Amino acid sequence: FVRGRMIDTDKQTIALVGAEQATNEGIEVTSRLAKSFADAGVQIISSLIGGIAAAAHLAIKAAGSASFAVIDSGFDPLADSDEMPLAIDVAISGGVISEFLPEFAATPESLMQSNRLLVGLANAVVFTELYNDSRRGIDLLEFCSQNGKLTFFFVNPDFGALSDEPTLKRAVASGAIL
Repeated sequence: FVRGRMIDTDKQTIALVGAEQATNEGIEVTSRLAKSFADAGVQIISSLIGGIAAAAHLAIKAAGSASFAVIDSGFDPLADSDEMPLAIDVAISGGVISEFLPEFAATPESLMQSNRLLVGLANAVVFTELYNDSRRGIDLLEFCSQNGKLTFFFVNPDFGALSDEPTLKRAVASGAIL
């Protein structure tokens, strides 16, 4: 199900993902990177789960472009969530995508399922900030590795890598490019 419009398959699409509890540096890096992608005509897809995802969507909106979000529930539960204002913004300019019936409430399993859809819709995945305690982020990374998805961990010259050492080691071992 899609609210808004669907991703243009004739354009490049990047999943811009990372920590739910993002740092100020992570938000700044994500915002700059999202704007650069928008300026280059690249579509952005992410989740609606705060932090890096929210920074990506808001930066794309500020750049006057559209972003897309994959959610881990149906649309009805969004009405009572903190994600609703962002979902409305994303749906107006881009689209909100779910593979679940409208009334379906999120579960840990549906979170992992939505990761698969998110990765599948993207040409490549870019992590701007990720730590070993992020179940969703680590699952995304492992799924990228299992499916040979082109994966990048952004390292900023000003801030360095916005990830802990175990996560960076896991990323490199999984085939991610720093």
